[in-house]
Amino acid sequence: MPPSPSSRRPAALERQYPFHLTPCPPRDYIELLRPVIPGIAAERPKMLHCGCRYGEIALSLSTAYPIDILATEEDTEGLLFARMVSGAIRGPGSVQFRFMTPLHLDVPDGGFDLVLLDGILATQNRRKILREAARVLAPGGRLIVFESYWLKTPPPPFVAAVWDSAGHKTTDREGIRALVEEAGFTVTRFMDMSKRLDSFYSQFSEQVRDIAAGGFEGMKHRKSLVKQYKHEIDVYRKNGGSAFMGYCGIVASGTPSAVGTDVPPGSEEETPPTAGRIVTPGGAVALP
Repeated sequence: MPPSPSSRRPAALERQYPFHLTPCPPRDYIELLRPVIPGIAAERPKMLHCGCRYGEIALSLSTAYPIDILATEEDTEGLLFARMVSGAIRGPGSVQFRFMTPLHLDVPDGGFDLVLLDGILATQNRRKILREAARVLAPGGRLIVFESYWLKTPPPPFVAAVWDSAGHKTTDREGIRALVEEAGFTVTRFMDMSKRLDSFYSQFSEQVRDIAAGGFEGMKHRKSLVKQYKHEIDVYRKNGGSAFMGYCGIVASGTPSAVGTDVPPGSEEETPPTAGRIVTPGGAVALP
């Protein structure tokens, strides 16, 4: 396995994904895995990626590492796009895309060395998702979570209304860590990625503003969605939401003895800010 995989994406991926479709860009995922993979016993690790959206992260990881990825999503449009793009991507790894819910993973027990839960814990039954992740993770494997969380609580009502709804529940740092540990994992690394949110929202703000200024021409069927997303951007970037709205990355092991080369428990790590995401942390859908 190459000791220093490149975080630079192939040109084919740059063309297909002009926007980053997650708050953290692909290079963050690649860098996060750099100290994790050497601690995996398997020569060619298997990863389950739940919430792959349009395939950008899974395909980027496959160009950086010799890992076999099963990328799952419940959005058929996203899966079709990911499969189309995958035909033009070559790298040391491989990716298969499948329609699957993280609540009922149609895969064998202990079948994966790495399980990535990508921005899905706030949108569904989080305890059931984590139980399924624990079931399919092999001994000595790692759980990786990217998720929104509250930097401070309680958030003002106008901020809480953006990220808390019937289909989206956000917790704070202690809450998300407790959920992971309740499922039998040991958190070995917690990374505050909150600075990514500004560049993520900014990459879509001009596009959303132009759609609204143009009278929603060709987008009237999605007018309410565009307005919802514009409101989320404004709350974060203009109305003080950035003091409360955060994003994190977590690495956890299945047992305390499987810590490997990860950063010791309780430590944090900052990496340079940049952009991303198709489903926003507040649940709205960004328009590519």
